[in-house]
Formats: sequence, C-alpha cells, structure tokens
Amino acid sequence: MDLNRRFAELVGICWCEPEYYNEDIDKCHKCGAIYSTGRRSTAHPDFISDPRLVLREMDRIGMLDDFKKYSGVFIWMPEGHYIRVDYMTDTTTGLLVKAAIEWMEKEMKMREDFGSNGDATTPGFFVKKEKGK
Repeated sequence: MDLNRRFAELVGICWCEPEYYNEDIDKCHKCGAIYSTGRRSTAHPDFISDPRLVLREMDRIGMLDDFKKYSGVFIWMPEGHYIRVDYMTDTTTGLLVKAAIEWMEKEMKMREDFGSNGDATTPGFFVKKEKGK
C-alpha cells in the first residue's frame, strides 16, 4: 500500500493523476485540476519524510484532538499531550502516517458499525462537512 496516497485519500486530498486533455493541457480525471502539458505536478505530499504534515492534516480536518487522545501515539501529562519522539524523528518508515491510517480506518469501521453523519466508504470521510450540506 502507498502510505502517502492512502493518508491523502483519508483526509480528502486528491492524489492527482493528470491525463492528456488537449495539446496544451493535461487534466486530473478525479478533481479536474489543470496542468500545462509536459509540466505535470508530481509534488504529492510526502507524509513519511515529514511527519509534521500528518499532524497538520489531522488538525485541518478536526481529528487531531481525538487522535491525540485515543491513538496511543501521544503521552498524556498534566500539562498536555506529548507525541512520542520516535514518531516525529522517523522519516523513512512512516511510523506516524501508519499510526494515523490505522487509527482512521478503525474509526471508519466503528462509524460504519454504529452510524455516522457521513459515508465512511468514501475518500475524505473525515473532512468536516459544512452545515446545511
């Protein structure tokens, strides 16, 4: 499994795959992003080499607090939650992104079993829905 791609899907980031659209542009068939032909962006986020991005995305979708409390990645102290050092210093195996994926998939399973406000089978399930939509 491509850890970067799976995490991106879970937090609602399109893993763009531009295809030929016409002689001047390529277009992602999933999100519609447009790229100049021959200048495709391959700058997908690398959550393995920069674990801070995992925390940033978890915070963006409003799941960081629950991840801190229930994932086992953080240590609770009276002053607050602290992340275990090995999760932040690992930039080759993806300890933090693996833990985040595992926790989010367990959370999806629980929501499937017990109900939720969204569809747990779709990418971006954890992205907060705007009120009224």
